[in-house]
Amino acid sequence: MTEETVTRLLHERLLDDLFFGEPGTIALDDDLFELGLDSMGVTRLVVFAERSLASRIPDAEVVAENFGTLAALVATVLRNR
Repeated sequence: MTEETVTRLLHERLLDDLFFGEPGTIALDDDLFELGLDSMGVTRLVVFAERSLASRIPDAEVVAENFGTLAALVATVLRNR
């Protein structure tokens, strides 16, 4: 799976979680926590990454800096594949 594919799938997942399927956009550097990402959302992203993107994110890497932007999230997922 390419970086572009991982980015697209995470972007789609975030749109569903943060905008409930309504039209919206998320740039690579947008602050996801300001957009409404919370601890339950982070948990859902970890589960999604593990089930759908073949990534195993260690507990030690489930920190705000790795989930604060789409770019950071993509890097975290790719680093842990």
